[in-house]
Amino acid sequence: MRRKTGGPPRVKAALALLGLFLLTWTLRVHIRTNTSFLSDRAAHLTGVGAVAAPGVVLPEGLTGRGQIIGLADSGLDAGRPDDIHPDLQSSPGAFPKVVMLKSWAGRSVPDDPTGHGTHLAGLIAGTGAASGGKYRGIAPDAGLYFQALLDEEGKISVPPDLEDLFRPAYAAGVRVHVNGWGGGSNRYSSSSRQVDAFVRSHLDFLPIFSAGNGGPVAGTLTAEANSKNALVVGAAQSVRPALSPDAQDASSPAFFSSRGPAGDGRLKPDLLAPGAGLVGPRSRLVEGNFPAHSGYSLQSGTSQAAAVAGGAAALLRQYLQEKGIQEPSAALLKAALINGARPAASGSDPPGSAWGLLDLAGTVLALEEGAMQLADEVRGLQEGETAEFELEITNPQAPLKVTLVWTDPPAPAGADRALVNDLDLVVIGPDGREYLGNDADGEGRPDRLNNVEQIYITQPPAGHYTIKVIASAVAQGAVAGSGSPRQDFALAYGQLLPRGVLAGFSPAGKLRLSDGREIEWPAGNIINVVDGQRVPADKDHLLPGADVYLGSRTVYVVGATWQGAGLQPLATSRGDMLVEIGRELREGGFYLNPAAGSNVFLDGRPADLESLPPGVDVSATLNPSTGTLWTVEARAVLKEGLVAEVNPEENTLRLLHDDQIYRLSSRVAVSFADRLHGSALADLPFGAADKGEVEQIWPGMAVELALSSRSGEVVYLAVKRDLVVGRIASVDASAGRLVLETGASLKVFPGAPLERDGREAGLEELKPGDWVRAVTLPEADTAVALRAYSRVLYGRVIYVSRDRDLLYLIDSRNDFHLLRLGSAAHIYRWGLWAGREAVSPGDWVRVILDPQEDEIWRIDVAPVAGEKKGVLAGWDRDDGLLRLADGTSYPASRATLVTLGGYPVPVEDLPAGLTAQVVYLQAPGTPVLAQVAAEVPASSPPPELKFSVIGRGEGVYLGGTTTADRLYLYREDGRREDVIPGAGGYFAHEIEPGPAGETCLLVALDRRTGAVTGARVELGPGGPSFWDIAGHWAEEDIRLLARQGLLAGFEDGSFRPDLPVTRAEFVALLVRLAGWPVAPSPELPFTDAAEIPSWARGVVAAARERGLVVGFEDGTFRAGLPVTRAEAAALLVRYLGDRAPSPALDLPFRDWHQAPSWSREVLARAFAAGLLRGTAPDVLSPLSSLTRAQTAAVLRRLAGL
Repeated sequence: MRRKTGGPPRVKAALALLGLFLLTWTLRVHIRTNTSFLSDRAAHLTGVGAVAAPGVVLPEGLTGRGQIIGLADSGLDAGRPDDIHPDLQSSPGAFPKVVMLKSWAGRSVPDDPTGHGTHLAGLIAGTGAASGGKYRGIAPDAGLYFQALLDEEGKISVPPDLEDLFRPAYAAGVRVHVNGWGGGSNRYSSSSRQVDAFVRSHLDFLPIFSAGNGGPVAGTLTAEANSKNALVVGAAQSVRPALSPDAQDASSPAFFSSRGPAGDGRLKPDLLAPGAGLVGPRSRLVEGNFPAHSGYSLQSGTSQAAAVAGGAAALLRQYLQEKGIQEPSAALLKAALINGARPAASGSDPPGSAWGLLDLAGTVLALEEGAMQLADEVRGLQEGETAEFELEITNPQAPLKVTLVWTDPPAPAGADRALVNDLDLVVIGPDGREYLGNDADGEGRPDRLNNVEQIYITQPPAGHYTIKVIASAVAQGAVAGSGSPRQDFALAYGQLLPRGVLAGFSPAGKLRLSDGREIEWPAGNIINVVDGQRVPADKDHLLPGADVYLGSRTVYVVGATWQGAGLQPLATSRGDMLVEIGRELREGGFYLNPAAGSNVFLDGRPADLESLPPGVDVSATLNPSTGTLWTVEARAVLKEGLVAEVNPEENTLRLLHDDQIYRLSSRVAVSFADRLHGSALADLPFGAADKGEVEQIWPGMAVELALSSRSGEVVYLAVKRDLVVGRIASVDASAGRLVLETGASLKVFPGAPLERDGREAGLEELKPGDWVRAVTLPEADTAVALRAYSRVLYGRVIYVSRDRDLLYLIDSRNDFHLLRLGSAAHIYRWGLWAGREAVSPGDWVRVILDPQEDEIWRIDVAPVAGEKKGVLAGWDRDDGLLRLADGTSYPASRATLVTLGGYPVPVEDLPAGLTAQVVYLQAPGTPVLAQVAAEVPASSPPPELKFSVIGRGEGVYLGGTTTADRLYLYREDGRREDVIPGAGGYFAHEIEPGPAGETCLLVALDRRTGAVTGARVELGPGGPSFWDIAGHWAEEDIRLLARQGLLAGFEDGSFRPDLPVTRAEFVALLVRLAGWPVAPSPELPFTDAAEIPSWARGVVAAARERGLVVGFEDGTFRAGLPVTRAEAAALLVRYLGDRAPSPALDLPFRDWHQAPSWSREVLARAFAAGLLRGTAPDVLSPLSSLTRAQTAAVLRRLAGL
């Protein structure tokens, strides 16, 4: 089918006008092509890419050959080894990939309806066959022993005794066992003990457990992660910044990763490994979420981190076996991995791990160079014995690291201190200084909690070092066959290889590192690895940005490359990024390394990354360990014009006045280059992007094409259009015109497509307040397409529950919303179509909702330009700017979240001089405020606020007094009503009609002091609702009597159920319940009558007239004293008269003897009538004050009689 000039009738006139805007075009050419291939990113981040290359440490490389890795998880693909994902199929003539697949939970087929187990299996040992090797696992030649844990109902069911899980795996040859499951509280439990017990009896079995996904709060580890002898792994971020908010910085822990310490204070997790935004095989039983390749999915979690660590542990085990250590203990593997770890980013509180980031190259290359030594002391030490190791340091620039690990006997479940046997690590330097294990602060205190101890000296003085392992306490025998209790251990010690990043070459031909160091070219002793393959070590192959490991014998250079087409540069708050425009091509993008310097080129000329045009081709080098761009060579072949013809069948496009036929790539990325005009300030940071498709392109549209410099195909197509975005102020359907709140007036083109809330609508159906997005003719006020929505929120994401499809939002009014984020929701970030993984806590968003339900239809994420704390200088009404004392100023919109002391207030009323946290978003022209969170001065007490809600006829009034000078009533529908206090602070305000039972927020601001307070206001016939009675035992009684008008709350919206009731109050309630008439100004005979409040005088007189009250012997009434339960009983019995029963005088309460003799009869009668009950099962409390809650319960029972 061909689309020629003309199009649908309703847009013909619009297309004719569009055709007037003929745009020029330019041609840019690539300078050269550098083709290469990139393995999945976790391998680079963990150093696996360096040691997996053939000829580096082993002729065939470290691939996991000969290793069987156990994995206990949900299930595996469709549940059959002979019908399985290509990445998990066995290679002809090779050891089986899946050596065993069986359900351990009674499920008939060990399939994977969750996708979790299949993903982990591929991360561990997938071959990458479905992606040509691109997404291969960490140990692609290893076998998998898979134990499925889902039961028939799809729930995780782990054997009660974990030995039943581990023993068969061990018998099958499994020595590394990955467990991406866990639960329970952060304590040493029975499952923790079972793990430790099995490792203690099978010393070469290393179970790996994920830390849990309860971060970033401290102490959120699972029970299994409390195991001493397992390797517990938390999740570090990966580097897919355009796909996952937790895949930004490879050196930082992921937000969700559970933090330590363990329940008894031990240092956990042991290591961090990439666990956020990882690509792995997709089970055929789940939907995909990785459009770049339908056979894979993108998942995050500490389970993924455990899988990466499991693959790395198997590679280390393979290396040690090749070097002669045939049965390395679990403690030795753990010690070696911990000793080779590199530091995580500082600033995480609590830290993500105890010992750092998994770095297999740091471990293996140090072992290969002899810089790190290992000791697996199976005979062990008995209490009081010491083992010594000697070490000579010649290079004080390389850090010294010593790690001691021992497999401790299991402690009793629930033990407050899980450590059983205690070894101490001591290092004595050449100057005689002693260093103690886990004593980083140098306080001289030995560790008494952990079975992992480490000493890390960043710049060790040259000379002789003695390393001591001292058996401080061996309470339980750990070594079989020894006469006395002994404890075995493993030790990893030595210097880490000095590292750097290759920046280039000096004029003298030396290797120049990014920190300025220059390294002599080591003749014949340099190994160069690029993209997992060993290549020549010359200037043509040594890549800028490569990681450099400086061994004493060999220099290892490990580089990586990336090439992409149809890319867009983005300037984000985290740095400059390149990302694939088309979601079908998007693998996550990369940040530019800030240390790379001026290494960006466009068509051979120096350029800034953000100046690159959308749609460029790029050949780049990467720094593998950080996953960041180092050099970028971009090429752009661009053309602009008006579309003359689109042929989807032949996948071609032609421009007006251009004879060339442009072939569209099969994966061409289409987007919209929008120009917003007349739009609301609130919407400028969010834009109004669309999911671009070739089918949306019509003749007459202005477009820009980006052509691949390699194939000549169109890889990116940008449609230029004009938009107006904002809320409707008024609609004139007869004139075909609407006006936005910005003042922009739009003429709706006759026949233009128009929708409201997802369905076709007429102009007359649009309402003031609707949010609208209108496509207009270029630089005109004529709308040729229009969509309107009735429910649009702006705010900040607080939390995203991906497993429950929920999003928690605080909106611009500081109200909380719990919204459903389903798979059908459209997500846009950076103006690009994205997936749900692109939304994260802290994001500022615009949300379009289903008009009837809290279901999200669309989210636009705005980029943050900056955040800072400053002092307010005041609101500039003329320019509409909030000015700060540092001279900066920012515009605020209706979507700006402005609070003072947590209460919403208008930005124009914020007093100058307050300290505030401000967040501002990127927008065309100038940043726009997202949030102003002002602080109340510590010396300013909250203003007084007393009010009541009064119904008069059909209206509702709010009246009261305040010491504030500004009052705001925030309604549920978003409206704000300003309440003006008069002289003396009195106010009376008629509330505009609203829904029945509406709850509003009343905020009082004193601009003179910067103080603020607030209260909830209940409207409607449902009666008062008190915020402090939820869950109270008398909640139902209180609500019932409040609805009947017998009880009232306080000015702040509370009821205060546990406050005592005075004698006057209790009498007034009885009189009101009885309906007795009350005289307006009665005379009272009591000697303290002057002290009886005016409101109570009438009810007291009515009660006295009917014999309800008689006063005390001294002639007083004592109106303000709390009424005791005994006194209340007397009043209740008098109220009942003859209806009160006369039972026996002994009641079944252990404090009955405390009741005064005069009160025992009335207490017994009130109890028998069911009016008074005990305050506890056997406690009456006769002399205690009657509380407001007890009064509500008594009155409700009394009314029932």
